[in-house]
Amino acid sequence: MPLNIKEFKSAVHKYDLERPNLFEVTFAIPSLLRNYGNGPLYINKTENGRLLSLFCRSANLPGLNIQTADTIRYGIGPAIKMPVRGSLNDISLTFMNDSNSYIYGFFYSWMTMIYPQSQISPITPGADQTYQHPFKKEYQTNMEIAVYHGKPGQFKGAGLLQTAASVISAAAGVPFLGSLLGSRSLPDVPLVKTKKYSIKKLYPINISDIGLSSSATDSISEFTVNFTYQTFDMQIAGTV
Repeated sequence: MPLNIKEFKSAVHKYDLERPNLFEVTFAIPSLLRNYGNGPLYINKTENGRLLSLFCRSANLPGLNIQTADTIRYGIGPAIKMPVRGSLNDISLTFMNDSNSYIYGFFYSWMTMIYPQSQISPITPGADQTYQHPFKKEYQTNMEIAVYHGKPGQFKGAGLLQTAASVISAAAGVPFLGSLLGSRSLPDVPLVKTKKYSIKKLYPINISDIGLSSSATDSISEFTVNFTYQTFDMQIAGTV
């Protein structure tokens, strides 16, 4: 059946399309950061984790894989793929770093408490526990990634204006800041949460390098944190 353009445009106007720039990431602060070392400093400086949401530039919604094994049910005939176990993709979050490195310090402190590779950041004040891992329940936490949409037909609500501003500001070398700051003077359009990923028992396993260059005068320092976790649950519109 050929594509009916009028029907397609009507469906888009009615239901809208998901925009990857309308999302929010929120963390629960793990107990290890709340109770020990430099944790309280970074919790306070990051406004109890709020800056992590505001400065998160990109995120990936986790994927789900089913691993299979070839099975010949009757000993002859074609092999049938049967599920044997599942696996979850890691989550990557990219952050713009603030000028004081409070955001980077938050994740650095988190990782050095999981793996204390020096006595500078001991697990407990004054303790010498280099290379000794704490209990997983102390450094794991929960995270939520929410996706939003605006009212169908509304220019800003659908994210179209942010996209246009991103294209314009990309020429200036600051695509994310351009789209973010360029939308602040516009009237507010209520956003509706359409999808929510609840990630359980999560902790960071890698912080990327931060590149420095004397020629990068129009760039922003960014870094990526990779996370592993135990389970996630997705809820869609009407259940979030």
